[in-house]
Amino acid sequence: MRLSLLAALLLLLAIAGESIRAAANPLTFNVTRVGHTSTYRASSPGETFTGSLKSVVERATRSLHGDGGGRVFFAAGRFDLGSASFEIADVTGIVFAGRGIDVTIIRNWTGAAADTEVFDMSRSDRITVSGMTISAGGPRRSTSDAIDFDGGDDSVVRRVKIIAARGRGIVFDGKDAPSATGGTADRNLVRDCVITGVRGDGIQLLASNNNRVENCRIFAVGGSGINVNKASSSADQRNKSSNRNRIIGNTISNAGAHGIRIHSGNRNLISRNRVLNSSDDGPGRDGINLSSSNSVVCNDNIVRFNTATDNQSPKTQRYGLNIASPECHRTVVRDNNFAGNLVGAIRDLGSNTTVRARAAESSAWAGGRPSLPSREAPRRSWRPTATM
Repeated sequence: MRLSLLAALLLLLAIAGESIRAAANPLTFNVTRVGHTSTYRASSPGETFTGSLKSVVERATRSLHGDGGGRVFFAAGRFDLGSASFEIADVTGIVFAGRGIDVTIIRNWTGAAADTEVFDMSRSDRITVSGMTISAGGPRRSTSDAIDFDGGDDSVVRRVKIIAARGRGIVFDGKDAPSATGGTADRNLVRDCVITGVRGDGIQLLASNNNRVENCRIFAVGGSGINVNKASSSADQRNKSSNRNRIIGNTISNAGAHGIRIHSGNRNLISRNRVLNSSDDGPGRDGINLSSSNSVVCNDNIVRFNTATDNQSPKTQRYGLNIASPECHRTVVRDNNFAGNLVGAIRDLGSNTTVRARAAESSAWAGGRPSLPSREAPRRSWRPTATM
């Protein structure tokens, strides 16, 4: 009897060990260039695809989805899509990983009158993009981005550098009809990314909820550094707000428009961010801007422990914080440093705003860098369900 129990226990341990090893070593397709040609190869232990970069990555992705998920791994080097895009639709649990920023570089360039994202995702959940540099070049097109999630929940973009985009750098878009894209773009994470040289916003959360953007560096972008935006009045889900998002610990400098913008969104947290020299493309933009339109309110947002200032000559950043609409109610503003802007520290057109000034505000900016308090540690309890 004891031998039988021991044998059963050993069998269970063996099964558990195999499960742990399988989880630690998911099925992987390695993507490499074939010599100095425009042909690429995606190889796994049991399958190999050869052809254009677009075809081998898309075929490998479909194969992994059929097997329950896995990883597409790009070796060190330059991967050129030409004028093509990765069109990734209706898949779950796929990781697109490179060897690191500026080690793996994926690019395309086109002047086509169409959206030409490097990563064009639709109706796909639990996707990870990590460890690479992305360039999505071409003449300006406001909706042609570097990484575009049209719908899709619980995804992760981390340690990615974006150096060009016809439109935005990264966008999570939850405005379209559920029948088209699933209807939501929620619980996603952007962390430790670098974004520069894009023609639109660095990061946009559009009709997208419960996301986190943390520890990113965004500079010299054409639009806002981070734009938390509602859907338009003509979208499938018209005027849908972006709510309960966390914008934490980012550094944003020389944005063409606002540093951080919340437009008709509720209960968003803006904390421990550094914003410098916004409104580079013309006057009238702010370090942090809260606004509304179409009678869609912007309520109960929290702005705390941030620094937003301008050290240029002449200055361009209008206010450190502009609560620009009377439809923004009950904003909580505490312990920020908004000194040194073109017009003033805070403009408040909202109602029932709670403001607590930061102690020793004048000493919080020294040597051209903001000195931030350490009170707000990242929340460790929140986790996306995407494969990390």
